[in-house]
Amino acid sequence: ARHISDARGHVRIRSEQVLYNLFARSIESDVLPACQRLGIGVMTYGPLNSGWLTGKYTRDDGIPDGSRGDRMGDRGDRWDLERSENQRKFDLLDRFRELCDAAGLPMSHVAHAWAAEHPAVSSVIIGPRTPEQLDDALASANVHLDADMLDALDGLVAPGTGVGFAAQDNEATL
Repeated sequence: ARHISDARGHVRIRSEQVLYNLFARSIESDVLPACQRLGIGVMTYGPLNSGWLTGKYTRDDGIPDGSRGDRMGDRGDRWDLERSENQRKFDLLDRFRELCDAAGLPMSHVAHAWAAEHPAVSSVIIGPRTPEQLDDALASANVHLDADMLDALDGLVAPGTGVGFAAQDNEATL
């Protein structure tokens, strides 16, 4: 699109908006490098993976009332916690929780900070639904992750990949 706009004398694309979080990293393989190379800003959304990266969904307690999973649960099997994709998320969340606890940080703060760490990301759309979620997201604004934490998180979900439905979400929109 950038090359076509240049060839036709149209206004250049200035920014891209795309899903990006620890469970949805496929854009690291193509979209983010291309945007960096072409000078296109990247606004990402979904840093908490619909609440998964806050730890609100658990094997023991399931989907809390009023959560996105509760509100969207009737939209197919994406929220079926018995699915292998979701069981994999639970496995990763156990390890993610351990890393966050060791760093003394809430899971949501690490998830927000992680999404903002990539040099191609211009901004992260936080999308709170409640005042409490807004306060929590704003409290994460000054969190910066060191190289050891970033490496540990890469060990959970490899760069350029994804987990469960998040692995497919970006590919469906490209």
